[in-house]
Amino acid sequence: MSAVISPAEALAFMFATTFNIPCLMALSTTYKESHSLKWTVKVALFYICNSLVLSFIVYHNANIFM
Repeated sequence: MSAVISPAEALAFMFATTFNIPCLMALSTTYKESHSLKWTVKVALFYICNSLVLSFIVYHNANIFM
């Protein structure tokens, strides 16, 4: 497996999965508390975008140091 995936890619994947949307129940609770599908979608997109940006940063920094 290490011949196919570099350590930087593995670390970026770990960050992307760790900081992604927690679970479906978290989104459904956000919808129940806010009573707004628009707000729930914004929260989901916030989680997804932040996890992708963070994994992008981690991947490029890991390539420098690994």
